[in-house]
Amino acid sequence: LLYFSFRFIQTQRLGFLIIIPLVSSIGLFTIPIFLFPLLGSMIWIFYELIKKYNNNKRKIFNYFIFIILSTFSITTFLYTPTIIISNGVDKIINNKYITGDYNGVYPDDLLFFFNSTVEFLFFNSAFIFITVILLLLQLYYHYRESILFLLSQVVGIMVLIIFLETIPPTYTLLYILPFI
Repeated sequence: LLYFSFRFIQTQRLGFLIIIPLVSSIGLFTIPIFLFPLLGSMIWIFYELIKKYNNNKRKIFNYFIFIILSTFSITTFLYTPTIIISNGVDKIINNKYITGDYNGVYPDDLLFFFNSTVEFLFFNSAFIFITVILLLLQLYYHYRESILFLLSQVVGIMVLIIFLETIPPTYTLLYILPFI
């Protein structure tokens, strides 16, 4: 998704625009928590397009409507056989044989979520944590575009946590590791 989004922003080619909803739909079909990186990527694409085409807001709006509607349509199409075979969405969501991990309550468990995420990503090592922070500062001063993508991922996570009023399990944010 990152590659095709970056290429679309650079070239504005229709092929890359069409691939973005395809990759997004496959990600959402594979694992629904793909919504976290998807929202962060959409925030980043939106920011980059506004920065590049500030005077053509209609074009940016049309791109986003296309991406959102296409992603929704393709994802719905991919989930349709599962919904039909299981006799509805309720049977999938309320399956008594599948229990999810504990989701924290917003805002009470936000500090616990932050601490457990730091432990999970940095193996409870202050040295690794400080090294990553220093590398991120170095990256910020030399490659601001990369930091903006990582920041958009964090903003996307916070928006979903606030909107859903629930805090996901720590491993949900595992996808951020390659970008750090």
